[in-house]
Amino acid sequence: MRYIVLYLFVMNISSAGLIYVGGAIGPVLSTLSFMLLLIYFFFVKKGSVNAWMIVLGVLYFAIAGVQYSGTTSYFLNVTIKYFIIILGGYEVVKRTSNKEFILVLLMGAFTIFLHAAVIGGGSAEYGRFSGFYINPNAAGFICISGYALAYSLENKKARLVAQIIFTLMGLLTLSRTFIALWVILNLISLKINIKNIRIFVYGFGLLSLLLIFSELLPVKNPRIEQLKALTSSNEEVSVSEINEDSRTDTWSKYFNDIGDNPFFGSGFTTFTKKSYLSEKVGIHNTFLLVWGEAGFLPFIIIVVFYIKMLISSFRLFSHAPNLLMQSIGLFFFLMASHVYFTHAFILFISMWIQFQIEKNKPLLQ
Repeated sequence: MRYIVLYLFVMNISSAGLIYVGGAIGPVLSTLSFMLLLIYFFFVKKGSVNAWMIVLGVLYFAIAGVQYSGTTSYFLNVTIKYFIIILGGYEVVKRTSNKEFILVLLMGAFTIFLHAAVIGGGSAEYGRFSGFYINPNAAGFICISGYALAYSLENKKARLVAQIIFTLMGLLTLSRTFIALWVILNLISLKINIKNIRIFVYGFGLLSLLLIFSELLPVKNPRIEQLKALTSSNEEVSVSEINEDSRTDTWSKYFNDIGDNPFFGSGFTTFTKKSYLSEKVGIHNTFLLVWGEAGFLPFIIIVVFYIKMLISSFRLFSHAPNLLMQSIGLFFFLMASHVYFTHAFILFISMWIQFQIEKNKPLLQ
């Protein structure tokens, strides 16, 4: 049952069913997922709870919910599901090994290939592929998480194969966040072993192949055309084109709203697409989302939680370098996403990294 629950949530099965199969299957899979998680939690031997994420959830939903003027059923649905995941999901990740977790991430990444080759629709219409994760940036996050975790594999051939798969699938998302994080993690990997520089060669080789054979993709993507222009002496591309629709521009649209209600926020969903600020897209920043919707106190909690994760994983770098890499990937994804409370795979990955850090802390003594 643990395996079934892990794959259902981390592979985002219910959302994929809703989008790619039809409206009836999505709710059924979602209900099944949470029922199985509750059953697992009821029967498994309980350990310590995830105090940080429970406190964060209580503060966020209590403060943001008081000011919420939308549908009560939606608010309760998101709130209850969050706490089921935090309580039951934490018991799942405690019992999930590195190899088990990288396998589910590989399966999730493989759905990006299925999206490109078989499924189509959704983000594919814009020349980007996201698999079961619907959003290409979320799919890129899965790939960078798996890429970082691959550094925990002792078998060098298995590690290399996993990294090549995650790199190729990540490139198919055409996520700027994925590409930037891929470069950062590879620079960090040189600290482990200078021979890891070969991964740069493989990665840029895969990117070159993507540019060369991009004409075979069903839809042209502006980002590929910009990358081609950068490598061509016959074409010009401006920095402004590459940075178009950047996250910093998106954040800046909400700064005044945060300043208007810095202590208690503006209320649940006001900084997402369900916002009353209809002329704006979602804020695309988890930390600013929490501040903008629920105020300064839960904002401090979530920032301290993830900064603490980064510091602890940095101290463990010589023992488990993958934890720092995964923490960096997670932190920067949260800086570009606003679906923290509604997407289970983000919560599962956060809790898995957190537990692995706690598990490895005795190595520092």
